[in-house]
Amino acid sequence: MRNLGEIAAGPIPRASWAYNPNIPQYEYNLKKAKDLIKEAGWRLNKEGILENRRKKFEFNLIYTLGKVNNQKAVILIQSFLKEIGIKVNLRPVEFSVLIKSLSPGKFQAVILDWEETPDPDCFTEWDSSQMGENGMNFMSYKNLKVNRILRIARRTLNMEERKKLYFKFQELVASDAPYVFLWTC
Repeated sequence: MRNLGEIAAGPIPRASWAYNPNIPQYEYNLKKAKDLIKEAGWRLNKEGILENRRKKFEFNLIYTLGKVNNQKAVILIQSFLKEIGIKVNLRPVEFSVLIKSLSPGKFQAVILDWEETPDPDCFTEWDSSQMGENGMNFMSYKNLKVNRILRIARRTLNMEERKKLYFKFQELVASDAPYVFLWTC
């Protein structure tokens, strides 16, 4: 990112008035990852790929062809996950194909970037009413507390009250971990 990016911890960028600086970030801890995987019953096969009940830990990661930062990121992701025995198949696609692939059940993993407005309204990406073919909640994330908070925040004019709501929203999303947030700039 040429020193312009920062590690992201949640759906609202650091530059926003609604950013919660107290969101915990996941550390890079190879030993802990290996321990958790072993605890879950996965073992390395002779090819160096994790297996559990003869099922390989392997998935397809789609990303937009031509997006330089995304291309660099998927190569790093593939490399890091290979270190612990997870096989990531990279699938570059045109943006129009990627968008059509974002319906629940049509993809395994995706790297995607989006821009949040200076006055965040995270409803379309995070409210469970936005799941399915016509919504932006393509990860099928559902948390009724998040729904309630986002619906109230959209109607709240008092900035301090909205800020409290968005802080709580970010805490809930961080706790649920439906996404892996990578960077913001």
